[in-house]
Amino acid sequence: MDRVKVLIAVALMVALTLPMFAYLPVATATEVSAGNEYVTVKGLLGIDNYPAYYDYEGRHWLHKPVDVGFSKYGEVISEATHPHAPVGIEYSLRDPFANDRATPIEYSEGWWISLRYRSYTYGPRYVWAFALYSDLRDYGGDWINNSAGYNVAPYGGRKTSGRAHSKPLEIIYDGPRRFIALAVTDIEDEPLPGIHYPVLHIETLFIFNKNFKTVLLLDTITLKVPKEELGERTVNCTFARQSKWLIGPWPEFRAYAHVYNATTVYNYTIWGSIPGYPNATVGAENGIWIVQLIDRDKDYVGFAAYWPNCTDIAVNATDFWYKDLSTVDATPDELWGHKSTWSSAPYIIWPDIWDDELHQNTEPDIPFVKAQWRFNMSYATWQNFRTATLYGVTDFPHNETQQADDVDMEAPPYWVGDDNYVCHEARWLIMNRTFTPYPDLPRAFGANKWISNETTSGVNGTEAIANITHYNWVAIGKDARTTDVAGAATLVSALDTSIFLTTPFGMLPNGTAIWCGWAFRALLDMEEHTYGPNAPYGLSKPGTGFMREDYYFPAAEGEQVGGRIGLMETDSYYGEDIVTTNITVVGGPYANLFGEYVNDFVNAFALDEPPFDHHWTKIYALTCWARHTYVDEDVGDDTGYAVISTYWDLNGTVFLWVWGWTAEDTMYACQWIRDNIFTGGTHDLRTLPAGTTDIIIEIDYDADDVDIVECLGMVSECEWDEAEIHLP
Repeated sequence: MDRVKVLIAVALMVALTLPMFAYLPVATATEVSAGNEYVTVKGLLGIDNYPAYYDYEGRHWLHKPVDVGFSKYGEVISEATHPHAPVGIEYSLRDPFANDRATPIEYSEGWWISLRYRSYTYGPRYVWAFALYSDLRDYGGDWINNSAGYNVAPYGGRKTSGRAHSKPLEIIYDGPRRFIALAVTDIEDEPLPGIHYPVLHIETLFIFNKNFKTVLLLDTITLKVPKEELGERTVNCTFARQSKWLIGPWPEFRAYAHVYNATTVYNYTIWGSIPGYPNATVGAENGIWIVQLIDRDKDYVGFAAYWPNCTDIAVNATDFWYKDLSTVDATPDELWGHKSTWSSAPYIIWPDIWDDELHQNTEPDIPFVKAQWRFNMSYATWQNFRTATLYGVTDFPHNETQQADDVDMEAPPYWVGDDNYVCHEARWLIMNRTFTPYPDLPRAFGANKWISNETTSGVNGTEAIANITHYNWVAIGKDARTTDVAGAATLVSALDTSIFLTTPFGMLPNGTAIWCGWAFRALLDMEEHTYGPNAPYGLSKPGTGFMREDYYFPAAEGEQVGGRIGLMETDSYYGEDIVTTNITVVGGPYANLFGEYVNDFVNAFALDEPPFDHHWTKIYALTCWARHTYVDEDVGDDTGYAVISTYWDLNGTVFLWVWGWTAEDTMYACQWIRDNIFTGGTHDLRTLPAGTTDIIIEIDYDADDVDIVECLGMVSECEWDEAEIHLP
């Protein structure tokens, strides 16, 4: 009899790792060309069934989607996959990278790279390559190898002095609200005809949240020169992300551009592979560059942000797109940017973009942005380098005194002020959504506020990463196991007043506690129709039944995506707010629909390999350089895995999500938090590096021990406990 009970208990635990219903695949608005050469992804903002997005704190930013195109070469441009192909970042029929009023020869977005090294066999070597969709003479096509020069026939969008090969685009995830794909290119040197060997491996990770107006690119460069040719010698490498912004109106496509230097929480000495980078530039290890572009008819604002701090940047690189900016003989007002060779301090021309005569005389009509990083690699030191690029487009904000028909820019808009500030929505998406994310895990557990003193270069009013002062709800899945519920109770006790009252670290300046136990209310994800019809639940139910599938919104008229979850504005019983509150979610996506909702936004998530069908197979570390995966194959294994993540939703709702691959992993993770949160050691989550949004822990059940194996942020990972930068 006892054995039967054990088997039944094990069967219940195993059920957490299996789909609870046989779901059909979810159709997505993603179009893929033959051979996975191009893909176009439709944005959802304004189309999504979730009405609360983007409309809080008086912002009222417009609900308009961005459609994005990607290529297997690592470009933000697609073709032959969309009725209005090609597609770059299309917003309200205005596409800065693939403007349909311009010819494709004018389109240019992608990367450029060069490297110099000395081979033991072949002496000094120089290899260059670019994938930019167009070389401004011809466009598209596969790699042109052994090219004699940038401006030498044959022409095309992808050329190299050596040899290059790009693999078919790998679609990693295409879920209800997020798309992730990987482009891989290998570059070879060919010192003599028929003799070639690898020199560089380039991976571009495309991350597109379908409800955002941005797309994030993570480029990782890996040294591949054979050791017998290089030894411990140094390779000098220059890598650039560059883009031609056809954001202005037809026929001139004119736009204004402005460059800013700002700071980020992601210090490259902690979150990067080359300590001390950069050696001679503005902002040093914690800097980013921002470019804001305003179209001539004042309808749209484009923006780009680059991490880590570029060594060189220009918004007038049309004549220098194929050159290393550090070698260009140009004055500051010719580049409209910065060269590290000019000065160790900022040397940037700030144009008066509201002086139309000045613009006509000096500033570029069509901005061509080139953000460049120069670094060294060797087998004796570092073999990898990562960059992050954030692109976005939104509407030009007006107030009543600044009408849209002021085409001559006779007066700056209300949000610019005297210092050419970045527009509020762009600043929020760049800083608070990406490079100073709120809240990170230390702040989610009550660590002291991360204070931002950001006043440089017009990036005005950056909101600091504040600590969370309370949680309103603890959300449990109706289909959760008893162990999940026990874990939730343990986690709530860890955040209870009684703990913080004895811990000065957890006190606010006025002496009150960070959390108050009375602030918590229990919340189910779905209605418990049979055993708890009065129990509050918090997710919208478009269906008429009481099954899980009744909580998935079907595809809206005219669009292909369905199977999405939406939050209720208030709970079903108390009528208290859910949106804009702070919610602790316990249990993975199988056990808790709140978890399935948050899963589309965090950096350590449950992977459902395409086509999406609500069947998750492993934990995926998104911003890990090697994109490691973790899975606990069976309940009762000696090793388990759990995830702790935080996320600030577009509607102002804060989520703290704790879940394990199995129910016992969830319970253990909650207990581990309770046992370690106030110790001050490496397992005290308040001491994690600023900017940490997700961690993955490995549980050794035999030793009753835990290691943090992944410490993830928005653009990279860092070393902490047993976590490290996992090189590809």
